[in-house]
Amino acid sequence: MKSKPSELSANLMLLAAAMIWGAGFVVMKSTLSALPPNAILAMRFSIGAFGLGFIIRKSYRTLSFKTLLRSAVLGTVLYAAFALQTYGLERTSAGHNAFITAVYVVLVPIFVFAFKRTKPSAQVFAAAIICFAGIFILSFDSTDSASGSSFLGDMLTLACGVLFALHIVLSDIYMSRGENVMVMTAFQFLFAALFAWTFSVSFEDLPSEISGKIWLALAYSGIASTLLGLLLQNIGIKYASASYASLILCTESVFGVIFGVIFFHEALTFKLVLGCGIILLSLVLANLKLGRRSRHKTGGNRSL
Repeated sequence: MKSKPSELSANLMLLAAAMIWGAGFVVMKSTLSALPPNAILAMRFSIGAFGLGFIIRKSYRTLSFKTLLRSAVLGTVLYAAFALQTYGLERTSAGHNAFITAVYVVLVPIFVFAFKRTKPSAQVFAAAIICFAGIFILSFDSTDSASGSSFLGDMLTLACGVLFALHIVLSDIYMSRGENVMVMTAFQFLFAALFAWTFSVSFEDLPSEISGKIWLALAYSGIASTLLGLLLQNIGIKYASASYASLILCTESVFGVIFGVIFFHEALTFKLVLGCGIILLSLVLANLKLGRRSRHKTGGNRSL
């Protein structure tokens, strides 16, 4: 019998995913101005699908219709979330986009209760609210009202946050039912890529030439942010609480600030330090409760 990863290992996987995505803000900063949104999504998900698919090619014998169907659901939600986030960003400020997307931190405990009838602990839910406040401090500044924000952009971004929460909870449910994480992740990438290619070919114009710098950014997005990052997320979610997983994943914004300071020499203001500190405080608060709660869960409450 194979031993399961420890809770600490699962949490470290989620933290690594958040760090990879935080670095992705730096790597992909210029890519949106060079390529249309669906083309970027199509390439990153294709790299993820074929890369992971090649690695696990001997595992396809475990593929069932149920796994394929669940992968299609996850792939659809994943594509829609990223697409709405991108289109929302084009119509609202970066601060609004980052903050409203993070609504998934608060929604995940609510969705867990709605789908699994598992009431989130008051401490984890409070930690989610505190984390949301930290992201607000990180994301907003006094120029947001004049930076092109719009109601439509904010609503698209809100829908994106809802879908990210749904993706985390559905991943938790499916993985806890014994699905092969690697196989399901590869096929959800494939379905997401199919959606992105369909919309890109139908509605977008690709540039005649793509620079080497953009290709490197796309490679990072496909290999690191998609293949490795989302795989680590899915494995982590399988062995950690979905509500707590969402808190760890939101440290993506903290890593984004850190890498921005290091690579773009952005000013490390008191506001940024305060926002990051509040997010980290929310993780400490949630972890104090989780330590007692998780030992109780190992007896089998995760099976559905």
